[in-house]
Amino acid sequence: VGSFQIVFLVIVLLVGWGVWSASIAGPVTVMVLMFSTTLLPAHYSESFCRLPCWTVLHKYFNYRRYNVADPKVFPKPDKRYMLIEFPHGVFPVATILIATYFDEHYDHYKSMGRSIRGITASVLFYIPWVRHFMAWLGALPATKKNF
Repeated sequence: VGSFQIVFLVIVLLVGWGVWSASIAGPVTVMVLMFSTTLLPAHYSESFCRLPCWTVLHKYFNYRRYNVADPKVFPKPDKRYMLIEFPHGVFPVATILIATYFDEHYDHYKSMGRSIRGITASVLFYIPWVRHFMAWLGALPATKKNF
């Protein structure tokens, strides 16, 4: 687990303390800690994607991949592809599933110099903590630059 995940866990513990505090310092501490996380850099974390807790999600959602293209033709290393998946919703479960599933089962993409990343709503990268969570999974904001 990387240093950013440790910082995240420390902040969660401090926020927990702040929520249970009865004084005005508790809510103020929570707000300061939440918004201070936006200053930390958010990067992809392979170790975070390989945590065993993600296999529970794969089993719960019965997540699997179906090939719709000839495996001898797909993928071509010089092309970029977009894989569409569901479910869609307020919380991007599909992003979590694709990030953790493909990193574990499709290492050969890395040997081709390619990566598989989820695209999620850009607004999620403005929300404290959610930004880091999505970045650790390798998700990118849905902007023109990332297509």
